Amino acid sequence: GQYPTLRGMMTWSINWDDNSTCGTPGVFAGNYASLFPLGSGIAETGLSNLITLSPNPATVGQAVRIDGTKRNEDVELVDPFGRRVMDARSTAAVVTFTLPSRLAAGLYLVRATDENGRERSARIVVQ
Repeated sequence: GQYPTLRGMMTWSINWDDNSTCGTPGVFAGNYASLFPLGSGIAETGLSNLITLSPNPATVGQAVRIDGTKRNEDVELVDPFGRRVMDARSTAAVVTFTLPSRLAAGLYLVRATDENGRERSARIVVQ
């Protein structure tokens, strides 16, 4: 198939995702990548819509670099309950923000949304 390294996923989902008549091709694989980015083999699919965060894990008050954003994207940090903690507007392929000192330790989501409403996300661990 088109994504031989994505093991344990239903074949029909992969075939559907590769079919342009079922919406935007690559949506299923992109969502999978946002949940399981490390070691998933997703980079081999040729998707260039991933964002990466460094450092990760990070500590409160630390600057975090987001690579892979596009100009004029809304970038937000979301807590484990889905609440927006902070947001910004990207002006380039790299965005840097400082983690607020009020954040509790835990897993957060950084989400980038383009002008067409297409979302990309990555997880960040705050220590």
